[in-house]
Amino acid sequence: MNLTLVVRQGRSLVMLLLLLSGLLGELALPVAATAQVPQLQSRYLVTYMRSDANGITIRSATVVTVTNQSGDFCDVTVLYFDGASSHNLSPLCTVTLLRLSPDVTVNFCSRDIPNSISGCNQTCSPPLMLAEGRVIVSSTCREIGVSGRVYYMGTGDFTVSGISDSQVVVYGAGNNGD
Repeated sequence: MNLTLVVRQGRSLVMLLLLLSGLLGELALPVAATAQVPQLQSRYLVTYMRSDANGITIRSATVVTVTNQSGDFCDVTVLYFDGASSHNLSPLCTVTLLRLSPDVTVNFCSRDIPNSISGCNQTCSPPLMLAEGRVIVSSTCREIGVSGRVYYMGTGDFTVSGISDSQVVVYGAGNNGD
């Protein structure tokens, strides 16, 4: 009996090929089994996002933090939507990070802000200069932790005027009124 295991580029796609020979004479019976490739799925909704680089006295930026709590690498996509748009079809910005390592935390930002306020690992390109709405976080892993906050800053983004934590809810489920 020959057993061949093929793993393609570190993905979860695993193909087992069993060839039975010898006992069946000249007849070889191939049997193939495949494991399902993890698909990117919407996991969380950050209920409020604001990004304003044009404000004269108050500017803002939204930072969404994602922590991989699983034991596997995860692909993560953060989609920023205008609040007036419906059906989640046309994001203002899509930021994707492939292969987020286990136990690693990254910040996704609506625009660049100084590292002294929050380090941005991934940033919208082009940056969201004037937007208000929501964020959807998708991942190939279920075991991710998500938080979202809006930083309000003065001219030049040098001083923080306030920080607002946005509600994060399971996508499609709504919150419990908390």
